[in-house]
Amino acid sequence: MTLDVGAGLTVVATHLGLLRRDRRAQLAVLDDATSADAHVVIAGDFNEWSARKGFEPLATRFVTQSPGRLFHSARPMAALDQFALSHSLEMRDSGVEQGTLARVASDRLPIWSDILVPEVTC
Repeated sequence: MTLDVGAGLTVVATHLGLLRRDRRAQLAVLDDATSADAHVVIAGDFNEWSARKGFEPLATRFVTQSPGRLFHSARPMAALDQFALSHSLEMRDSGVEQGTLARVASDRLPIWSDILVPEVTC
């Protein structure tokens, strides 16, 4: 299956550290490493328990969103996984897979998203 997501899209999968100071440093590196001109999605395990703190390195260029509680999969209480979207992108929908297989596959439930990427005009 081919999916045309448009030119200039950068997708970064990440698994950040356990300490907030380390996560902030890692997010700063990701911000610096991605082009300000590109559409960028940073997705994965941000390991951040707070909904407000810890995302400061991305605040200028990104909107950060968690699709919901996913950890621990047996009884989801924490929203540790995130999507960070550059301001040029639009989160149309997102969620947490709640199926039986998802609950036994890992200690956290998988997340998904539907992101609108603007068309590039030549």
